[in-house]
Amino acid sequence: MTVLLRRYSGFPPEIFEKGLVPRMRGSSLFLYLFLCRTSDRKSSLQFKANDKEISEQTGASPRALCDARRNLATLGLIHCERCPGGVYTYSLCDPETGRPFPGDPKTKAQYVKKEKPVPPDRPPARQTTPSTVSKKAASRKVSAEDTSFNFGYNEYPLVDRVYFPKDFFNGYR
Repeated sequence: MTVLLRRYSGFPPEIFEKGLVPRMRGSSLFLYLFLCRTSDRKSSLQFKANDKEISEQTGASPRALCDARRNLATLGLIHCERCPGGVYTYSLCDPETGRPFPGDPKTKAQYVKKEKPVPPDRPPARQTTPSTVSKKAASRKVSAEDTSFNFGYNEYPLVDRVYFPKDFFNGYR
């Protein structure tokens, strides 16, 4: 379940997954958050913004913005071009490829869900066929609150799930 905030601006989670955030300077992170918010507001992956507007909202100086643009372009998160009058055209890039998203910047970028590899130590899911269901279980009425079936969280015994090191509770017993 997702917790939705009242007003929300998104950014690609790959910036954390690929370890890009530690490689950003403070002003780079401020600029990137501003660009992601502006992209959401304008419903476009490409838009124009001037340094004055960005400085007012992020608190970054013009020199810091210049360094931030260079840093974000080096990390492959943005592509920007200078226009007359201190205005820049920003294009948000795909963090996976480091290039602007293909196609029209006004259309939503398609999300391709990644397949999770199944850990080799985990047993395969059991398939329940009519021949393996006991007569007692077949005659039992199943209610909406019944969680005795093997699915999702209940599929594997709790013993397989170790959340703390084995010696974690030794000092507390």
